[in-house]
Amino acid sequence: MSMQLSEENPLLPKDPYERSLAPGLVLAKIHNRRKGSISDAFTTPYPPANRKARHACICSNSKPPLQSLHPDLIKTMSEVKLYGFWPSPFSQRIIWALKLKGVEYEYIEEDLSNKSESLLKYNPVHKKIPVLIHGDKPIAESLVILEYIEETWPENPLLPKDPYERAMARFWIQYGVDTVAALGALTFYQGSGEELKKAAKELLESLKILEEQGLGDKKFFGGESMNLVDISYGALGYWLAAVEEAKGVKVLEPSTLPRLHAWAKNLNELPVVKENIPASDKILAFVTGAMNRLAKN
Repeated sequence: MSMQLSEENPLLPKDPYERSLAPGLVLAKIHNRRKGSISDAFTTPYPPANRKARHACICSNSKPPLQSLHPDLIKTMSEVKLYGFWPSPFSQRIIWALKLKGVEYEYIEEDLSNKSESLLKYNPVHKKIPVLIHGDKPIAESLVILEYIEETWPENPLLPKDPYERAMARFWIQYGVDTVAALGALTFYQGSGEELKKAAKELLESLKILEEQGLGDKKFFGGESMNLVDISYGALGYWLAAVEEAKGVKVLEPSTLPRLHAWAKNLNELPVVKENIPASDKILAFVTGAMNRLAKN
């Protein structure tokens, strides 16, 4: 006899915050098994960023207008804070999602060489950015935060309505965990010659699967517009270019990944991306500096 799963037999808590903690525990186990991932770049001490430590970020193209939202929702928006680090693609994920949702928030730049007491308090497990604070509730891990944002602010949905299509979107988001790990391995790989080419080839093979079976012939993973899958792979749109230049390798090329290359170009032209990612020369300087620092450790 088969068991039918339905809303009458929920397997996760109803509250979005409590539900966000369940996948967070799974991701924590995945994180602890991985070494040399791209996230390692954001745990190594760095000089303080040359920008204001705290500043308010308000979405300039808020949709829908605040006056069309429920008063309680407007109130909660004023209680949203994001702890991030300027070059982090994981921070960028959250910035894009909040702006697409039209959520007003305060951005707090972290000095990872001297992490704030607040960051250590709100993310005592990994002690990493990004961390989203909604009221007095902290949510860590970028993919978990994205799900929380989607469920808490359902306007301008970033996941398909159909349960199967939504499951497929989440599948490719999860596939990206390994892809980002491969990108991190290439970024901080200290070898050269054939071994470096091998690391680049492994990333290329992962991206070929993503292009063929995930993106297909669509402009974006979300079709004609950006969705959570596009957001989760956003680092490919600008971070990989800096890694390629720093390492002297080519992965995301029109000749090898034509559709994914076009996707990256389209993604970088979206206002929400273009207006928020750091300048390419600053990203290149950061990536080069990060590789040098990790090589000394």
